[in-house]
Amino acid sequence: MDPYDNAAVQAVWQRVLHAEKTEKASLAETLTERITDELTDHVLYMRLARCSGRYASSMRRMAQDEGRHAAKLSTLYFLTTGCKSQACPGAAGPSETLCLTVRTRYAEELKGAERYRALAEEYPEHAELFCGLAEEEREHARLLYRVASELLRPR
Repeated sequence: MDPYDNAAVQAVWQRVLHAEKTEKASLAETLTERITDELTDHVLYMRLARCSGRYASSMRRMAQDEGRHAAKLSTLYFLTTGCKSQACPGAAGPSETLCLTVRTRYAEELKGAERYRALAEEYPEHAELFCGLAEEEREHARLLYRVASELLRPR
């Protein structure tokens, strides 16, 4: 291939990009991503609990839930691969105001619920687990909605 032939170069990139989109991640890779996300959320909610005043107990409860999610997913990872998951929490992100963090987390919890619903469809043999996790993520979104409502209430 002539590297100066723009059409040929574009054709190669189209094949590469298309191949990336059509490749399905393995269950083990997907579980590792989800475990990492749940561990990261656990750390974030624990950090929020330390600075969220009267909402601290809610943040601690969500942190515990996220830790349980990671444990459930780690169990499935072990049963699927025969290996213990090596996932670690990712960076929890920069500190924002409580209102901004609640807003961001609300959207992320809804996305998490949708991801688990999609996984339930993709892996029907594990649908019960993934549907349960999806419902818990939606409950977190509802809780964050209530926190936001209280934060925005005029005093």
